[in-house]
Amino acid sequence: MKNIIIFYPSHNIGGAEYLLKLTADLLKLQHRVRIVDIKDGWLSKNTEGVPILFAEEKIALEKETIVITTANLVRNLDLYFTGDFTVLAWVVHPYNVIPFFPALKSLQFKKTIKTILKKTVLRNEYKRSEKRVKYLIAKKSIFAMDSSCDDVLFRYTGTHYDEFLPVIISDEKIDYSNIEFYQKENKIKAVWLGRLDGEFKNNILIKVMKDLNEYAKTKDHKKIELNIVGNGPGMPEIQQVAENLAFLEVHFHLEKRGNELKSIITQSNIGFAMGTSAIEISAFGVPTILLDFSYSSVPDSYRYRWFFESTGYSLGRSIELESDASMGNTMSMDDVLNGLETSSKKLSEKCFQYAINNHSPAIFNKKINHILNTSSSSFLEMKKLGLLKKPFWFFLKKFAKKIKL
Repeated sequence: MKNIIIFYPSHNIGGAEYLLKLTADLLKLQHRVRIVDIKDGWLSKNTEGVPILFAEEKIALEKETIVITTANLVRNLDLYFTGDFTVLAWVVHPYNVIPFFPALKSLQFKKTIKTILKKTVLRNEYKRSEKRVKYLIAKKSIFAMDSSCDDVLFRYTGTHYDEFLPVIISDEKIDYSNIEFYQKENKIKAVWLGRLDGEFKNNILIKVMKDLNEYAKTKDHKKIELNIVGNGPGMPEIQQVAENLAFLEVHFHLEKRGNELKSIITQSNIGFAMGTSAIEISAFGVPTILLDFSYSSVPDSYRYRWFFESTGYSLGRSIELESDASMGNTMSMDDVLNGLETSSKKLSEKCFQYAINNHSPAIFNKKINHILNTSSSSFLEMKKLGLLKKPFWFFLKKFAKKIKL
């Protein structure tokens, strides 16, 4: 039995928060698990049967402790913990370990700007990040959720991850018993599931909405209903887009959970999503298009793929990084919906099987226990090597706070 800390302090609800909650739920059946959170944090409010510690001051950890966190939070661990312990870093977003300059926000993910930053303002940050990642790889203490994360790391540092730990869903979200297969004469009922972040998710959702609207317009005003499940700072933009699409019927459901969410998904004929949301829709047997993400407007040449066509556990790739905006996919929206008309049941079965074969708790348990037994990183060693050194803007923020006081 291992002594495990789950660390992801956040007030938001999103894929990472849900993933760490599910990790705690599964590991508590085999190990001693605790959550370290901030006051009113999402994890502590939504996880049951796991002791909660609040990081009001630094927490001293025993040497045998293993701290599981996302890779972007690793160098903040010294702000919350003391002692020596093992660090396990989970890369749950392709840019988790790529230096990020807060002042530029999503603008810096444009390929040209990112290249300039790498050679100038963030040059030292890239060196530190690469050193930190290489240390964790050597100690078998970093694992990526999919090949898309590995691809981004290789493009920016020339390094590959050794381990994949795919995103999972709980057994209770796997159910193939309530599917409404599409009938040609009926309205097409589509669902989007995911946070409206105002950044990389908004752009691909807008592309989907416009393509659905165009299909409805050109197919003798075929009726298409899109149910958008999600909320966030990008909501006003999506609402504005919806108002200008005359042939697409859009309904906003904000955030839904439990049976309410299940009902919306299982009454849909097709889903559009990335990340954990794509798994959730497929695990109910709904044919699912796995979307890629973009911090810029998605080109007209972008094409679609079914969830079961994914490789390397991929849950979405960066469109900006590819010279071919089709992403190697072949389907237009016409192809997607025409395929739905002719092969709805077959597509349903394929998406469902792919979800349970690659993203079920059984797959996770086998992989995570191997990682827990082989990881050998040391928090104190990382500190001595300077791997937790903070970026210059961290100190500027602290100085600004002192001035305000």
